[in-house]
Amino acid sequence: AWKGQSKEAIQGNSSLFETIFQSSFEKSLQIILVRDVDGKTFWDALSDAISPRIQQPTTTDETALTTFRGVFLDRPLKKGAIIILTWLNPSGLLVSVSSNGLPSTMDATIESAN
Repeated sequence: AWKGQSKEAIQGNSSLFETIFQSSFEKSLQIILVRDVDGKTFWDALSDAISPRIQQPTTTDETALTTFRGVFLDRPLKKGAIIILTWLNPSGLLVSVSSNGLPSTMDATIESAN
């Protein structure tokens, strides 16, 4: 549907993002830190983005958020650290963090539809 459209037209239309976001195929987000930050500060920023999107958290959602938070709390994150979030399906998220190159292990597996 977006073939042949300009970058400006695609960026100005949220339907591409919605299609990708709602699709069930595997997708990843890579975050590379540009400065040192403590894990709590990083989690607080992430939580500020996530929490408003979960209207009525279930017990599963609360457990998932606790697991997610646990990856970052009490963990110093240095400039250049790489965080990869991989959605395997709509309800499965893998979290990997590395301070020296691409992560080689999973720090958490999170199950929640939200």
